[in-house]
Amino acid sequence: MIKNEKTRDWVNRIVSLVIAGGLMFLIMNYGVAEKIRKELDECKYEATGLLNDAKASFEYKDYYNAKRTLDTLFEKRPGSNEAVEGKKLYAQMEAAQKELDTKWEAAVGRIREEWEKQK
Repeated sequence: MIKNEKTRDWVNRIVSLVIAGGLMFLIMNYGVAEKIRKELDECKYEATGLLNDAKASFEYKDYYNAKRTLDTLFEKRPGSNEAVEGKKLYAQMEAAQKELDTKWEAAVGRIREEWEKQK
């Protein structure tokens, strides 16, 4: 232990100052980080952007990514006008997917028939 009382007081003050400064840093850092996180979510999950991304994926027949993007839109911005439009797009996508599945099954059936003929 420190025997000199004046030195001990100064050490206690410095330690207290360091601890108080550290706590203030943590509190301020958490507040700023939370604000930035919210702003990032607003930008990243903007309804118009999500809907446009889903439409682009749909046009390129990338139904998997379009559905994932629409699911994110429905989760993050459920009450938006874009979500209503996204539900219509989702229905169109389901119909297109069923049509592709039907074509695929017919093609597989024809291939199997060809194999059977070749045996």
